[in-house]
Amino acid sequence: MAKQRFFVAVLVLQSKAGDWDDKPIVDHQVRIVRAPNATTAYARALRLGAAENATYRNQDGQAVTWEFLGLSELDHLADDQLHDGGEVFSWRTQGPGREFVREQEQLAVFAPRSTKT
Repeated sequence: MAKQRFFVAVLVLQSKAGDWDDKPIVDHQVRIVRAPNATTAYARALRLGAAENATYRNQDGQAVTWEFLGLSELDHLADDQLHDGGEVFSWRTQGPGREFVREQEQLAVFAPRSTKT
């Protein structure tokens, strides 16, 4: 049996509300994938993304669709990265960095959880 390795995959999903949405929400999901090689990790990441395809009705009765568009990244995770404080993934942007900083109560871990219905 081949040794399992860890990979990091960034899945890209986009929402559409109603028949047409000129301001879709794009969800960048950073996922850890375990696989023996890059080809298998890629296939696994695609399956994870496809499983996120969903349609439901929002509070206004509009159909909301989340569509998996593909991967924006797939990379190896070294064993020495999997520890407290280890860097799993990063990306760079341009512009004022303060725009990306949130207060504690705005971080997902402190926000109330909602469920898709």
